[in-house]
Amino acid sequence: MDTPITCIEISHSSIKLLIGYLYQKKVYVLYASESTRCHLQEQHVKDINEMTNSIKELVSTASKDLNYPISDVIVGLNPYKLNVVSSSAETTTSDATGKVSNFDGCNLINMLKKQFKSHQEVYQIGDILPLKFTLDEKEESLYFPLGRISNNIKIEADTIFVDKFYYSEIQKSIENAGLKILQMVVIPNSTCKYISEVLEAKKIANPSFVYIDYQNEDTILSYYQNKRLVTSTCLGIGYNQLSNDLAKAFNISIKQAEYYRDIYGLGKIPSFDFTISNTHSLKDIQDVILNSLEKINSGIWSFVSSIDKSGRDNFVVSGEGSKLINLRSYLMDQFKNNIGFINPVNYGARDPSYINLIAMLKYYEDYPIKINQNRPNDLTLTSAINFKTKTLDEISNIDLSSEEM
Repeated sequence: MDTPITCIEISHSSIKLLIGYLYQKKVYVLYASESTRCHLQEQHVKDINEMTNSIKELVSTASKDLNYPISDVIVGLNPYKLNVVSSSAETTTSDATGKVSNFDGCNLINMLKKQFKSHQEVYQIGDILPLKFTLDEKEESLYFPLGRISNNIKIEADTIFVDKFYYSEIQKSIENAGLKILQMVVIPNSTCKYISEVLEAKKIANPSFVYIDYQNEDTILSYYQNKRLVTSTCLGIGYNQLSNDLAKAFNISIKQAEYYRDIYGLGKIPSFDFTISNTHSLKDIQDVILNSLEKINSGIWSFVSSIDKSGRDNFVVSGEGSKLINLRSYLMDQFKNNIGFINPVNYGARDPSYINLIAMLKYYEDYPIKINQNRPNDLTLTSAINFKTKTLDEISNIDLSSEEM
């Protein structure tokens, strides 16, 4: 078994931790847990000390339960102020014989980072997704050509930006907990890549889809096309909106409202009269739930209308809210789309709310270039760069002072 990998996701409702490993392209989960002691508030870490202590507690418990020291982690990033920019870079291979080494890969990644220094006052590079490598004689490879012979190597990649302030808060919380960050991973990118691989395994070639991640306090929408994350956003309203509205409408506790939501959901209403606690009918419950879902739907409609028409027909759904009874039929009726649900099949983390962590682990293990964390970021052997100026112009025209994207 390979060395276990620890992944952390911080959302608006909790901190989740997952420990596992990749074997024969499958994720095997050793441990999964969640802490609701601390979470994001309005897309930020309001109390870094409290967040740090919560992470320490979660990691310490996991380490004791597994009798395994945890020092390195993969950290997931939400798509706050997300932008995706395409560019390329080229370098001469460092080995005298022209043999491509991991050093060359690190060099290319750092060259890509240096291209965007002027944009990093407001944005932070969250992830770099290599798309293609080109060797001498124009030979192309989708995978990092480690060990191949070539005098030069070129990379084409998507660089994903997120809000710098949010990034620094997450980074500081993790590092203050005494943990080393192996890689920051933009969650919608890794999860959509995971979904794409699952669909391709089912003989669905080059799938394009809208991914709806119904989290408890948020809903993350992503558009994935041609094996690339095109865009992603957060709605700021999630599955708990349903129970909050039920509690308010019926003057009941949140716990009781969650029970109504999860047990009855959008289930079929019987032909005979049926009341719950001699007070509320199933129709009463469903009317509130449907009204809550409309609030989320307005955000989905707005997102879908902003993407290419060819990508609007397929929805893939997961997350805590995907467990709502008859959600598939409801979404099909509302959006007239193909609706697919994806849940983890891994022992130890079958709950759909853990799908992002499983995807993060697989993404990191599959990532073609392992960066040497001790290597200076500004160390490069050459400054040869080939820009795609159109996409750089696009990000240059963004109002960096605005809170809206």
